[in-house]
Amino acid sequence: MNERSDMKELDHLNPEMELSRVIRLTPGNLVIHPTIDKVVYRLAPGRYETNGVSLPETCSLIADEPGSVYIDLLPREPSNFHVPQMLYRNSHMMLFYAFGLTLNCNWNLWENKRRATNGNFKLGAFALRCWQGKVERCAVVDFGADGKNGDEYNEVFPLRLDTYRGEKESENLPIPCVEIAHCRVEKPHFVSGGYCTAIFSQTNQGTQNGDRFPIGTRTSQAAHIHDNIIEVPGGIGLGCADAERTLFESNQVVNSKCAFNFDTGSLYSSAIEANRIVNCAEGINLSGASNGVAIRRNTIDIGDPFINTVVPGISLQFAVRLENNAKTVVEANVIKTNSPRPNELMLGQFTGDNQFEPRTQPPAVESPSEPRILDLESRLKAVIEELEDALRANKALKDRLAAADRQIESYRTLNSELQQSVKGLADATSDLDSTLNAVKAKIAAIEATIHSANS
Repeated sequence: MNERSDMKELDHLNPEMELSRVIRLTPGNLVIHPTIDKVVYRLAPGRYETNGVSLPETCSLIADEPGSVYIDLLPREPSNFHVPQMLYRNSHMMLFYAFGLTLNCNWNLWENKRRATNGNFKLGAFALRCWQGKVERCAVVDFGADGKNGDEYNEVFPLRLDTYRGEKESENLPIPCVEIAHCRVEKPHFVSGGYCTAIFSQTNQGTQNGDRFPIGTRTSQAAHIHDNIIEVPGGIGLGCADAERTLFESNQVVNSKCAFNFDTGSLYSSAIEANRIVNCAEGINLSGASNGVAIRRNTIDIGDPFINTVVPGISLQFAVRLENNAKTVVEANVIKTNSPRPNELMLGQFTGDNQFEPRTQPPAVESPSEPRILDLESRLKAVIEELEDALRANKALKDRLAAADRQIESYRTLNSELQQSVKGLADATSDLDSTLNAVKAKIAAIEATIHSANS
């Protein structure tokens, strides 16, 4: 098994690869043009509706503000009865990228469709096969599966990305790879034994289905599933089939039946590392044919047994279960359990030592790193800072207005005093005019007397 240094970030995955056109969408019907290729769809905040969208070979769906775009899958005609999908394509894609979307499957609105399928119904967001694909900061909610006449093996994959290496011989094509990061899958509905694997990836389609190379020949990383949060009571959190060079890292699976499941096909040169499993009846199951898998540094908290209501009985509990495996490393994991025989939770052959701890109470889910919450917190903080700046500016303006009011009042007082002074001067002037007129009259009388005497 290769060390962690070989399991690097998919930095060769380019979501903007050869995308030359941008189409901006506003809330309402989600309109994607299946025949217009190499388009970036930018979605403004709000709610969108669709009964299923057929995708072109290459496209990106990007929310202008992550966590503010909601897409509702509605049961309008025409739609596929058996497995409705929000986003689909009948053949492989060259590039798919989704960012910042909340995909609501609206399970309760599909009751009539479920009845029409006679109990064989699966409802998910998308399961796409692509040369390169990435889903980032998205959420899938309100999905589900209805068992076929009580069949417990009716499984839906609400968030699934598979790679496809194709029939083309050109070596100028990009490296096939997929990535699912910082997503959330929750609020499932399981009826009559239906269940899910919430986040799933297959990295080899087999030569019969178009892949040019047999499984086990990968030299570069094929899939990176990391930093996701999953809560699917009665379902499986993470899984794969026919996969190689796949890394499941730093995910959280809580309150679910099983944390990780691989039971179909082959799994080569892959790792399950640093995941946090909380209150799950089953931990990590590898019962398919695996070779060179490392299970390291996971925290596995084993909850109560899962009671199967379709096939009566209590399901087998385990922290790690291995069958048909070779060169498997299971080391540095912390197993939390109240079982009196914790070693019996480690089934199968492996190399490595692990730590067992008593399970006092289910640890809280660590969700502060959830991207949409961080985005909203960041936006809220920015709004609060803007509001505080506005309040400070408003206070400064009020202080200036108060100073101006005081100045105006001072001017009013001065004006009143000036008016009183002017009135006093006017009265004095009037008195002086009266006195002057009296003096003038006396002078006129004296001048008249003098004139008479001279005559």
